[in-house]
Amino acid sequence: NRAINSRKPAKEAEAQSVLSPELGPEKAIDGDRAEGGWASMPFGGDRERPRQIWLNVVFPKAISIRGVRVLADARPGTPLPKAFRVQVRNGDAWLHFASVVEPQDASVPAKRVTALETEAIRVLFLTSDLPRSGDPQHDGIVRIRELLLLTPDGKEFTIPSLFTP
Repeated sequence: NRAINSRKPAKEAEAQSVLSPELGPEKAIDGDRAEGGWASMPFGGDRERPRQIWLNVVFPKAISIRGVRVLADARPGTPLPKAFRVQVRNGDAWLHFASVVEPQDASVPAKRVTALETEAIRVLFLTSDLPRSGDPQHDGIVRIRELLLLTPDGKEFTIPSLFTP
């Protein structure tokens, strides 16, 4: 399996916005499931005109994946998004890969029946689906503790483990 035998680290992680430097997008792909992670600015940086929020991961070469698992922040009082989409990059275009609607807990798989090869993935949160709890301190902030990949045979791996011997 090419995805497992590659030895290079993920090329980059980028996000639409970042709440603070210690919660940068690279923290969502560092292999640490317990702490840290990425957090967006509330409503993508503009409460009056919310923006779509996204997290992209670009790989050094194409890999085959069957899905992703999004580990959200599960602390009390931290709301989950209403829904999110996973997209894969094909050339310059982002294509639909999978959707999750009304996640019930902070560990959410988004997968397909068949695998797809891609050089990049995006987790996209539409403005209508941003987290809301009634607490303005937490509303509109997307938090991902870790983003995991599902290989074609269904195994779950942290992104760094896919690129190490």
